[in-house]
Amino acid sequence: PVHPARTAVFGRACVASVAELPEPVDLAVLLVADPLPVIEELGEAKVPFAVAFASGFAETGEAGAAAQARLAAAVERSGLRLLGPNTNLNAFERFREDLEGPAIALITQSGHQGRPVHALQELGIRLSHWAPTGNEADLETADFLAYFAQLPEVGAIACYVEGLKDGRSFLLAADRAARAKVPVVAVKVGRTEAGTEAAASHTGKLTGADQVVDAAMRQFGVVRVDGLDELQDTAALLARARPPKAEGVAVYSISGGTGA
Repeated sequence: PVHPARTAVFGRACVASVAELPEPVDLAVLLVADPLPVIEELGEAKVPFAVAFASGFAETGEAGAAAQARLAAAVERSGLRLLGPNTNLNAFERFREDLEGPAIALITQSGHQGRPVHALQELGIRLSHWAPTGNEADLETADFLAYFAQLPEVGAIACYVEGLKDGRSFLLAADRAARAKVPVVAVKVGRTEAGTEAAASHTGKLTGADQVVDAAMRQFGVVRVDGLDELQDTAALLARARPPKAEGVAVYSISGGTGA
């Protein structure tokens, strides 16, 4: 741990600055109210990745958006890649290792909204990754979508999206997933004015014109669903089912009424 005033945290010895760490660092976890002053220090130490949990950025209005822009500029100058701010500990969830078969990789701009999909493990459905992207000052949904699509263990990608930081980047990532034959299933909120306002106050996202988003997702093969139950079921089906070998759908039921 790094702490400017303490010599130990929870029994672990601390150093006063990143520069004093005895060995190289792969990932910095920033448990500070304002991550901006730390970014330059991390850049000088050549730390490649960081996670910022602090809130109070674009989700709070104009002043917060300006603070987030300063953070993004500092990250770009430093050369590191940042997850967050306004993210949470879901990135460090433990995944069951006793489950087999193709896995679901999960991307959410809200930590809580991924919880039902994470719980699919209790039904025997494998999950491999969870990226809670938060405000996306740097790393965004598209980055993780493109990355997960190339992993051999991933059978489908499930997304909870409040807004797209860069629509073109998202569509290019979706196209990469389609070419890799990895299905992408997404809940995209903001169909109504109230939903748009809620997204802006949660992660500072602009949701975009819903008809445009809907058409673009359909064009690039993203399966858009209306809620978390559908996200669970559709992602689980597409991750585990083999492609059909013939045209048409067979309906098997216990009664004629059920089949109807």
